[in-house]
Amino acid sequence: MDFGATLRFVSAINELRRDFNPYIAGRGKVPQPLTEAISRTARAFRDDAVTRAFADEVSATSDGVWDFSRTRAAIDATSSTLIIGALQNPYNELQGLDCLILEQLSPDPEFLETYPGSFARVIALKASSDGFSPNSCVALFGEHFVTPQGGVEQHNKACYFVDRFVARYNKITKMLITNYLHSGSMPLARKADDKVILRAMCVWLHMHEYSHRTGNMPLPEFLDFKTPRDAASLEELRVDVLTVLACYEMAMRGHPQAAAYAEIVFTERCFRYAVQYDINQNYDARGCAILFNWLVSLGSIKDSPNGLVVAALPELVSALRRIIATIDALEETLIRADRATNAAEKTRLVRTHLDWQGPATKYVQHPLMLRITNDMADQDLRFAYAS
Repeated sequence: MDFGATLRFVSAINELRRDFNPYIAGRGKVPQPLTEAISRTARAFRDDAVTRAFADEVSATSDGVWDFSRTRAAIDATSSTLIIGALQNPYNELQGLDCLILEQLSPDPEFLETYPGSFARVIALKASSDGFSPNSCVALFGEHFVTPQGGVEQHNKACYFVDRFVARYNKITKMLITNYLHSGSMPLARKADDKVILRAMCVWLHMHEYSHRTGNMPLPEFLDFKTPRDAASLEELRVDVLTVLACYEMAMRGHPQAAAYAEIVFTERCFRYAVQYDINQNYDARGCAILFNWLVSLGSIKDSPNGLVVAALPELVSALRRIIATIDALEETLIRADRATNAAEKTRLVRTHLDWQGPATKYVQHPLMLRITNDMADQDLRFAYAS
């Protein structure tokens, strides 16, 4: 890669996006000289299926046609190291005409062999335009491309910016481990270096998407049944617990780092989200709070004068398997039920493990988690994609 040429390209896109972006919200007709300049810039940087589709589609905005689905499809079909398009992201108002240049990473081969498939792209950013600059932006989804329908095709892949997952873990999750867990708890996650954390994140992101497609109510078939917030919370909990279990099983087969991966993914799922986000607004945070409470009830998390004591990995795994068995058993009974029944039964399970204070109020964190949340209230935790 000619990094100088890459930086010049990104700089040029940053200049052009200032004039282009105001047209996106209203899907207005973009002046032809501007679209021609954008097309020339893209084709001069790289002449391939992606930039050709992009040049055609950005030119069409001069006629008020806003459809970047061919660009999106070309990116997916070629696993392009260039992503470019007109983007709209409700969690990142900076995005518009944007590009990024990436390196694609993969999970450890043992995981890819045992859990095959390619459902998402795990990438490291090499350069990007200003719309990707916030640390809060750690993912790009197919629905962020501007299209007439705003939807995605089943083959469109999410992109996860794994280097930012590592930075987030080091900034937030390790602080939680150090300050609030007993010094004997989660020893492998506690001492993990950036290389191990990076590999764990690659495995996590692969297994997260893989696990969504397993179980009695897999995605995408049952997506609509899992969009209510309580159901979504249980689904995020389910797939990440399955990831922890897969890592533990791989460790039992002799993988030298898989036990560390299990602890790293567990500390993310069980502690960070509920501290960082409102459990009444964010389904990842709610899933985190449910898991924490459930494990407290099972005795796998206990308070002590020297911090929260988390059970050793073999005992923790036993508790996590019980949780998965409960969710699986519930979903087995709901396969043929309607959406309303699914939502009601998932809410019933959530409220078994998460305190609900009346229909006019809200969910409330466990006192042990609330203690951490309140203690960290003055910390800047704005470092994650808000689901």
